[in-house]
Amino acid sequence: MGMLVLSGAARAVDLPATATCHASEAQLTANKQLVLGFFTFRGTLEAQAQKFLSKDYVQHNPRLLRLDGLTGAAGRDAWLKDLQEAQKRGIDPVDLPGVHLDQPLLLMAECDLVTALYRRQLADPDRPGQMYESFVFEIFRVRDGKLAEHWDQVTLSKGWMK
Repeated sequence: MGMLVLSGAARAVDLPATATCHASEAQLTANKQLVLGFFTFRGTLEAQAQKFLSKDYVQHNPRLLRLDGLTGAAGRDAWLKDLQEAQKRGIDPVDLPGVHLDQPLLLMAECDLVTALYRRQLADPDRPGQMYESFVFEIFRVRDGKLAEHWDQVTLSKGWMK
C-alpha cells in the first residue's frame, strides 16, 4: 500500500499501490465527471446529497467537522445538516474567495481518488493594491459511483463560527 499524508488535523490515508490499481480510463473519466457533477449540480442540498454522496460519507474539512458537533449527525446526513446549520448561522463552511468549484484548473484521477486543483488571486497583505497567486484543492475518494470521502485545505480561523 502507498500512503498519502495530508497536513493539519487530517490523518494518513492508505492508498492502493499503483501496481494494484486496476481503474480503467473509462472509470477514471467517470470519477472525474462525478466530482464535476457534484459541483455543477443545481438542485436542492437534499437531492445533491442523495445523488452524489455515499450513505457513510466521511468528511475531513475541519469546519464541517466542528459543525458535526452541533448537529450530531454522521455520514451523508452530516454533510447535509452541517450545511443547513451553517446557512442558518450565516457562516461559510468553505471560505474560498475567488474560487469557482465547478471550474478546476486541473482535474486528476488515480485509482479511486479525484483531485481538483484551483487557482485564485488574493490581496497581498504586504503590498497594498497587489495580488498574489494561490492554489487550493479538493480530493474525493469514489466508491460505487458515489463520493465516499473528502479532503480540502480549509482551515479554522478565530471567530468563523458565530
